[in-house]
Amino acid sequence: MSFYTWLEKKVEWENEMIKEDEGIRYFFDTDSVLDDFFNEGLVSEEIFEEDDLEVLKPIFKEWAKTAKPFEVTSKDINARRRENARDLATQAAEMGYHNYSSDNGGTWYRD
Repeated sequence: MSFYTWLEKKVEWENEMIKEDEGIRYFFDTDSVLDDFFNEGLVSEEIFEEDDLEVLKPIFKEWAKTAKPFEVTSKDINARRRENARDLATQAAEMGYHNYSSDNGGTWYRD
């Protein structure tokens, strides 16, 4: 297994844990986490391009202890909930519903 494949599975698992714990879909992005890790300069470009799980995984785990790439605050969760509510309101308006309101329940009125 390559390091990138392992990281994709880790990101997917972290997203699932947030969905289970908070009841919302949250999107950590594999490429963003990978970019942050690479940009720390802990490994050379040659080693990084080899994509060797046995070499990169221990370095990543050590980096993750301080960088905390999968840490989410209540502020992040609330922002995501507000974003979801805005998306629902937009979708409701596009479908012809007006006076949309939601506190994770949602009410639609159609003219």
